[in-house]
Amino acid sequence: MHASDEVYVALRQKWLHNGVSRRVHLSSSVWKDVAKLWSRIKDDTGWIIGEGYSINFWNDVWCMDQSISDFLGLPEGIRNSLQSSLSMFVKEGAWWIPGSLVQRIHDIVNSVSSIPIPSNGLLDTPVWKGCNSGVINLRQVKCYLQSPGPSPGWGKLIWNKMVPPTRSCLVWKLLWGRLPVDDMAMRVGVNLASQCSLCRRSVEFMDHLFFLCPVVLQV
Repeated sequence: MHASDEVYVALRQKWLHNGVSRRVHLSSSVWKDVAKLWSRIKDDTGWIIGEGYSINFWNDVWCMDQSISDFLGLPEGIRNSLQSSLSMFVKEGAWWIPGSLVQRIHDIVNSVSSIPIPSNGLLDTPVWKGCNSGVINLRQVKCYLQSPGPSPGWGKLIWNKMVPPTRSCLVWKLLWGRLPVDDMAMRVGVNLASQCSLCRRSVEFMDHLFFLCPVVLQV
């Protein structure tokens, strides 16, 4: 997979905006799955730097084990507005890092300085970190996505003989975002007049019921 491949270019333009997965709904049967898996795929994709025009300086993984925006903990709304390509930070054959960035973020500057200067005439090439060749294929993607993830550390705490099963089920649904609240029904297109049954001031959703409701906070 190369930056010049028509398939790669089409997928990047359709599913991403400035290197970040789009937050809007797209009319595609596979969009939900792509949106869920993109964060996992992005973490295992790096870049071989060419001219630097195809690489988002802030949101692509190219100089560290994570993107600069991830390292800084930037909110997603800010990430979507960051459009600078890597090539914009090279002047006269040397890295050009703004003085404000140099003073505040030494780790990033050191990482950038260790990267070879982008070369004219070479394409930026995304590489898959999960294999030696760096080229991804369907078989590798299938194995990667089917690999079991780490078990949650709270599993043994809620599923034990000392906790009633009804309480365990409630906590499990809460932690996995599976409680049948009004907000969940509204997300799938059910029209209803939602109201918190405790404070009657807000729409019923999980964060409100357990952490934000003024009635709950008084308990």
